[in-house]
Amino acid sequence: MTSKDAAPNTARNGPAYQQVATAIRDMIVSGELAPGDRLPIEAELADRYDVSRSTVREALRVISSQDLVTTTRGVNGGTFVKQPGTSNVTDTLEVGLGLLAAGDGVTVDELLEVREILEVPATRIAARRITPELLRELEMTLEPRDADAVDHHREFHEVLMRATGTRLLEVVTRPIFE
Repeated sequence: MTSKDAAPNTARNGPAYQQVATAIRDMIVSGELAPGDRLPIEAELADRYDVSRSTVREALRVISSQDLVTTTRGVNGGTFVKQPGTSNVTDTLEVGLGLLAAGDGVTVDELLEVREILEVPATRIAARRITPELLRELEMTLEPRDADAVDHHREFHEVLMRATGTRLLEVVTRPIFE
């Protein structure tokens, strides 16, 4: 972290803990803090942002809940930037879309439309890139089973997205399909 980090302006931009969390998150997203980097101790962060240690702790809880950092105890402990994983991003998107769909933010028809916009071109890509193993797996999803029809349907689409070889497409489409 650099000395250019300014203290959050809580009067203008919300609670101090959120300001600190945003500042740290921005450094992680920009690459200024890389996976494995250790964050400064609470007291140093409190001084840097001119907030209390409890405010820093709350900010760290926020970014930890976003799966951006992990805290360990002990001699070599501290708060470290986590390596992002596709499942973490997918889970976050799924929760966000679920909340939007549960409220008035997004309709089922809109989710289906986005799904179609993504899936039709993805099918073309998958047809060009599919491996024999994934083709067998895709064929297996078409066989009748006693399993729940919704799960059966989801498996087909998940294999199809995997066949594109584009991990980001899998990350983005899985929450929409759920």
